[in-house]
Amino acid sequence: MRVYHYDHVHLRSPDPDATAKFFETVFGAEAKRDVYPPGTLYPGQMRVSLTLGGQRVLIAPTHPDDPTGAAPGFLIMAGAISADGGRC
Repeated sequence: MRVYHYDHVHLRSPDPDATAKFFETVFGAEAKRDVYPPGTLYPGQMRVSLTLGGQRVLIAPTHPDDPTGAAPGFLIMAGAISADGGRC
């Protein structure tokens, strides 16, 4: 069987900070937050780099020209964490 390796994964989110907080709370990810510099597609907007299980996960804002659907609701029973990241 062939083995594949990758350097990182990109996620898009309308709220990168909230998405990062979810990964921090539920999976124990470590997050580094900073802001896109001028001259980029998202100047002044937050970007997050997570370390999760030894892998890098980059969370950026949604692209301004790409429509996205609403995020599904969820409830995690093991840790009793609601969709807004609060404890139930």
